[in-house]
Amino acid sequence: MHIKTVHRQVFTASFLPLFTADFLLPTATFYCQLYYSPLPTFLRNLTVKINPMKWYHFILSFLAGMFLTNVVPHFIHGVSGDPFPSPFSDPPGIGLSSPTVNVCWALFNLLVGYLLFKGGKVSSNKWLMLTFFIGIVAMSLMLADHFQHKMTA
Repeated sequence: MHIKTVHRQVFTASFLPLFTADFLLPTATFYCQLYYSPLPTFLRNLTVKINPMKWYHFILSFLAGMFLTNVVPHFIHGVSGDPFPSPFSDPPGIGLSSPTVNVCWALFNLLVGYLLFKGGKVSSNKWLMLTFFIGIVAMSLMLADHFQHKMTA
């Protein structure tokens, strides 16, 4: 006689368009009963973790590197009490903003960078980590070029 055992497994389904990031997708959870023939416990509980890389993970990891790099100058100047250019100065990016504005801008960049880091699943793959560091290098060089004349002006 062949006895079947019942196991409950959770599946998630997302209901947004294809071109959005995983961390932005609301998911609906539903349960499905699966019927297995009797297997040894170690085979029955064996799960395979599949972590597919999608094209937008590369974009998110690159942007995460850029946003997290932008935290550093604004936060350092803000907590030091020094005025520093920000997007809210007049003219934007050239005039000086108050230290409070710079700290708020740094914390906003930190929040967005963290969400992009988690959404891009950066720590799950070496290629995504490389893309993350390329974003850091790109933003560092852009900031260095943009602010090279700040102290001389």
